[in-house]
Amino acid sequence: MKRSTLIAGGVALALVLAAGGGYAYSLANARTTVGVVPATVEALSIAVSASGTVDAARQRNIHPVTGGTLATVMVKDGEQVAKDAKLATLDDRPLRLAVTRAEASLAAAKAAVTAARAQQKLVEDKYSIRLEKQAAAEAVTSAEQAVTTGRDALAQAKRELAAATVTAPFAGVVTVPDGTEPGAGVNPAVALMTVVDTSSVDFVAAVDESDIAQVSTGQPASIVLDSAPSTPFTGKVTSVRTTPITTATGGIAFPVRITFDPGGARVFLGMSGSAELTVKSIPDALTVPIESVITAGADRYVFVVRTDGVAHRTAVTIGAETGTRAQVLVGVQAGDRVVTAGATTLTDGQRVEVA
Repeated sequence: MKRSTLIAGGVALALVLAAGGGYAYSLANARTTVGVVPATVEALSIAVSASGTVDAARQRNIHPVTGGTLATVMVKDGEQVAKDAKLATLDDRPLRLAVTRAEASLAAAKAAVTAARAQQKLVEDKYSIRLEKQAAAEAVTSAEQAVTTGRDALAQAKRELAAATVTAPFAGVVTVPDGTEPGAGVNPAVALMTVVDTSSVDFVAAVDESDIAQVSTGQPASIVLDSAPSTPFTGKVTSVRTTPITTATGGIAFPVRITFDPGGARVFLGMSGSAELTVKSIPDALTVPIESVITAGADRYVFVVRTDGVAHRTAVTIGAETGTRAQVLVGVQAGDRVVTAGATTLTDGQRVEVA
């Protein structure tokens, strides 16, 4: 082989080795670029989300006090009525007759008492037989009981007569079913109509069974209606029902009533929306972004980048969580820089470049 060929081959080999060594050096010193944020002490609110609809804060089904026949219906469906406004009247002729009969029965019972007492006095004056005296006393007692019964019956008859005129318990909008019309028969078990107070509204949220144990009265809530997604309303939980309902998707939920003030907004009964119920507030929670926390089986950890430019895998104990933040109970301190973007690609001790 010629000497020039050997020299040329040696130069080529040297170039290859040099290039390979440079690539290896580049790999050894390459740094992954990551995003970091400091662990922060802040107020953390834990909320439960639920969908629902706007409902009247107050409504009342109007039932007749007694059975009978409707004489008049004085309002129309959807009509606004004032408190104590007349809504309907029952045919009061049978009720007046009932009052007259009750008065006669009471008068007869009082006369029976007078007669029984006179007989008792006669027996006590003329006879000393114990059985006769006892019988006279029992007759007086029986007559007095009849008077009590008669007074109760008369009072009930007068109440039913007075209730023949059906009035609104409060101001609101009245809903009148098709069957509520003059001449229709009525009974106390069936409502004649419904009065809805539209001056105040509630939001009834269907809270999932997995969340309901955290909800209680007095908790603050934020409501967003589908008709006005950019206008949240603040409210407060006023009641939590313990009777479950089945949702449209077949799940189990519990109705939670939230009172709120719509202010000047046009809010109508039946409007749909969602509520965020604040079930827990932590004033001084040490938090990190939820995406910083990595779960591996039962272990949870974050990567902390210190001044050495190295990502250190750090085990953490997590407390409360929201959709964006996680409370760290053990593992990091306020100000520690935890990796957000790129955390899932790191290994412990890896050198990184902070973006």
